[in-house]
Amino acid sequence: MRVGVQRLGRHYFSSAGPVSRQLTLLEHSISTEPPSTVYSRYIAALNTLGDVPLPIHRAVLRKCTPAAQELRAMSNSSIKHRTFRHLPQYEARLQTVMRNIRAQGGSTPADYRFVLEQFAATGNYEASLKVLREMSQTCKPDTHTYSLCLQALARALTLPSPTGEHGEFQRKVQKQSQDYRLTLLRAARSTLRSLTKDMEDRDVPFTPITLDLTLRIMKETSDRAGFETLLQTGYGIDVSYPDQAPLNGGKGLFPLSTDALNVILDFYAQERDISKLIQMFEVLTNPLPHSVTHYSPNSFDGEDDDDFGVPSEDTSQWSPPAALPNTTSFQIMLKAFKDEHRPALARHYLLQAMELSYSFYAKIRHELVNTPNQHLPSPSSSPYIIHAPKVSVTYDMFSGLLGSERPRLILWARHKLLQEIRRKREEYAWFIGWWQGLERAGAASLGIPGSPSLSGTYVPLNPYKVRWRPEQKIPQYSRGYLSAAFSHLTEKPLSLPLHLRILQKDLREMTDLLERVNQRDQGEKDARNEEAPMESGLSTEMENLDGKEDEPGYLGPGRRILRVREFPSRYSPSDEHELRQPKPTKEISGMKGLMGRMGVVSSRKEDNHAPIRAKVKKGRRLYELVRT
Repeated sequence: MRVGVQRLGRHYFSSAGPVSRQLTLLEHSISTEPPSTVYSRYIAALNTLGDVPLPIHRAVLRKCTPAAQELRAMSNSSIKHRTFRHLPQYEARLQTVMRNIRAQGGSTPADYRFVLEQFAATGNYEASLKVLREMSQTCKPDTHTYSLCLQALARALTLPSPTGEHGEFQRKVQKQSQDYRLTLLRAARSTLRSLTKDMEDRDVPFTPITLDLTLRIMKETSDRAGFETLLQTGYGIDVSYPDQAPLNGGKGLFPLSTDALNVILDFYAQERDISKLIQMFEVLTNPLPHSVTHYSPNSFDGEDDDDFGVPSEDTSQWSPPAALPNTTSFQIMLKAFKDEHRPALARHYLLQAMELSYSFYAKIRHELVNTPNQHLPSPSSSPYIIHAPKVSVTYDMFSGLLGSERPRLILWARHKLLQEIRRKREEYAWFIGWWQGLERAGAASLGIPGSPSLSGTYVPLNPYKVRWRPEQKIPQYSRGYLSAAFSHLTEKPLSLPLHLRILQKDLREMTDLLERVNQRDQGEKDARNEEAPMESGLSTEMENLDGKEDEPGYLGPGRRILRVREFPSRYSPSDEHELRQPKPTKEISGMKGLMGRMGVVSSRKEDNHAPIRAKVKKGRRLYELVRT
């Protein structure tokens, strides 16, 4: 009995049982439970055990907060409801876990990068700078680290501002938002200078990611001098001479992307510089041929006396920066023309967007019909990859013309809007018909799982429920620059279900816009009809007051006046008395004939038959003359 009690006491009061139980619960919660539960069990384990192994600390660090993409949405919602901008509860969790990791001496650059990713998603640039300073004490920051800090700053500049509901509270919130915006812009300028100087001191080179983020920050802070200097050093774009080859021969320049093109266009649209906006769009989307931009040493053979400078030896290797525009590019252009009241320019670029949209549709239609095995999308190793369209006409592209003060432009824009609605309906019907044709083709040609011919190249049958996604999901906050594995995805592959949903959305918005335009025109037409001429209104009132419908009223000058009554007061018809009709003098007769010839009184029917009556009268006179 005593031996059994001793064994029970050793098992009950020993720490082996609770330790294993706490660690098991914590490990299980890390893989299955939400972030709040994971952090609660982590704190409970620390209070019970005192410490946990280092791998568990690192696992909790990555599971105690939601994913970065969810944090972006949560930060937007918190600003909308006027609570917090940076979600401090998650920041405190990350600080606690990182403090415990540093206590064990196991902090790595990967741990710091994960924390920076969370701060970049919420735009917490102040905490990012603190993490960067702390990271510099133990390891050297790299390009990835600085790109995350720049992303946090760019995110903070693009976050929406809270607005009040109504009244005095709304004015107070707007005043606070304006003050915060000014403070944020000043802090962004100083933070950007310190980050770029730190990169220069540590010999950290610029990459396409850091260059793009720096341009975005300069766009928000309206630093035109720094923006144009960075364009020249990063992309070789001299704003004063955009078609000229750079003096360094194009060494160390980065290729221009569509996102960078949109940043450039948005900057000059924000600066309200329409001429420079058009120049950048035309030069960067349709550059001159290489033979024109390339300096030829033989081009000035006959002008030996003039000194044109020493051309670079490597300009033959240089190609002018160029990028394809997308839907956002045309939206930026047309919005700028709308704000500056340039309807003629808006008309030109709207036609260009419609032409590009139709050309992309024709290209995709041709590729779908002629692509072997109908791979949608094709595997990365397959040469048959169908890319998604880059340009699509949206309803907001018509707003600048439909709001114009020129009636002819409004009619033209309305006609083009109706034309685009019809074209998108035809496009939607064609894609649906093509998809149904694939369904009727059979299981073998569709590549249904289990088919021996096309196993692994499955095409979803239902375009409304299934959407193709890459094997590795790219988070929105890190798309294109946090992982080198996706560098080959220069263009998005076609996702037919997504394309159909976009077509449905565009059709719905364009149809609503057309209905609003029709209602506005109908309202203006009704308002014009209500404003009848004063003469017709007065004659109607006089006829009603007279009460005699068999007698004609006043028919206007140039007509025969049968009976006219004068009312000294409109509301006292008892005082009526007849007027004596004056004898028509020569001057009055001439005025009547002149006004009749000018069409003031004559109706359309009488004007049409007047030449016929004149010819008949002339013919009668000739007949009588010959007869006599």
